[in-house]
Amino acid sequence: MFNKVENLSLLEKYELDIYIKFDSEKPIKGKLITSQDLISLKIYNTSFNFDFNYEKLVCEYKDNKIELINLESFQYSTDFYSHTKDIVFSVEKVFFKEYYVKDTYKKLIIKSKDINQWTGFTKLQRELGFEIQQRLFVQHKELFKSINCTAFTFNIFYEIHTAQDTFNGTTTYTYLPFVELDFKENQTFEKIEKIYFELLDLFYLLLGFNLEVEKIIFQSDSEDYNNSYLYYKRGYVEFENKTIFIALANDLFEQCREQLNLEIFKNYFELTGYQKSFFNSFRKYKMFHYTEDKFLGYFRILENLMFDKKEIFTEEYLDVYIANITIDEVEKIKEKDLLLKGSEKTKSAVNSSLCKRKEKIKFILFHEKILKILPTDFKLIVDFVDIEKIVKLRNDISHFNDYIVTEQDLEKYIDYLEFLINYVLLRLLGYSDENFKNNSIFYPAKHRVFDWISLVTPLPRCDT
Repeated sequence: MFNKVENLSLLEKYELDIYIKFDSEKPIKGKLITSQDLISLKIYNTSFNFDFNYEKLVCEYKDNKIELINLESFQYSTDFYSHTKDIVFSVEKVFFKEYYVKDTYKKLIIKSKDINQWTGFTKLQRELGFEIQQRLFVQHKELFKSINCTAFTFNIFYEIHTAQDTFNGTTTYTYLPFVELDFKENQTFEKIEKIYFELLDLFYLLLGFNLEVEKIIFQSDSEDYNNSYLYYKRGYVEFENKTIFIALANDLFEQCREQLNLEIFKNYFELTGYQKSFFNSFRKYKMFHYTEDKFLGYFRILENLMFDKKEIFTEEYLDVYIANITIDEVEKIKEKDLLLKGSEKTKSAVNSSLCKRKEKIKFILFHEKILKILPTDFKLIVDFVDIEKIVKLRNDISHFNDYIVTEQDLEKYIDYLEFLINYVLLRLLGYSDENFKNNSIFYPAKHRVFDWISLVTPLPRCDT
């Protein structure tokens, strides 16, 4: 590229001539090539004893500093006459820093067109369009939403962009929202990067797909030249057509969706690291194809989150279980008597921990709970017989038993477990059963994700 690169966008490709700095040697010239397929660093004419192992390299590009993070050599060639090597490294992450930027950061800015779809068309966005002259030359961003979290303020801003086409004599104005995390104290790159990826896990739950991020900007409190840009391989395939599951909901057409309470962001970042790990696991497993690994992954998440560890297995729960278990009436009486009275070796299961009951009991009880939450004019494609099949399949896979399952049934079981995980994760954020019920019509009806069947006619499925 002949023009100087001022910043990095994840949606673009770059080739930068850089200089790599080493402790006791003169800077070495190299070429940094970035794309979503591969980030590579090519270094030419290095000495024979050049080190192949680097967790981080600091480079210079014109007036910018670049940190290359987690390098791994995958190709090199040697010249025995000049005693030099040409080396190619793969790079995990690139941190592009304006020259005077400090090493601690006050703000994280995330820009993505998906955020515009998530917010919907708002009253403020409409007002910006009608008040171009008043707003355009006064300030270039407008605060839309703000929520005070423990370590930062979560803000949504509208940014005004102007694009002029001098050949056609047209000027275009856009008002797209972006997310800003304004930290109460300066933070290191590592701390903010961790929060960024945790936020992506939360957005994955809300959207139903990966947030397609255009720019990640780390902003220091320097007066000038205070932006740094993170570039990395996202490692997933984007959907062409996207349907939002839990939208922020526009406030211009309020009858379409309920307004999402932004307190869920505060609630999310107040969860323990263990609790937040389930959001990351869900995102990881959901990107698997329909395999037994995905099935087991979903099952493990639910085992931990279906019921509170303090919840008690009551007689009412016992009656629900006995009513829906698929055995004959004589066996039901025996099963109930065993759980109610216990045996010579065991105490009564009633009034003891629900989490210690066998998986079939817990899943039947949870299925009953979900049925009560759903709108009355819809039903799940899974019934109590399927629940027992799901639990048996989990045990057979885990214990390497022989089992037979059709691809169609496996997909159905995974769809069901995925639906339950959406529910339990939203519940962790303080999203109520009533909110979940009201928003259920927007649950992604993508192929092989989840299907609703109306008692009258099935809902149409989306092609995405």
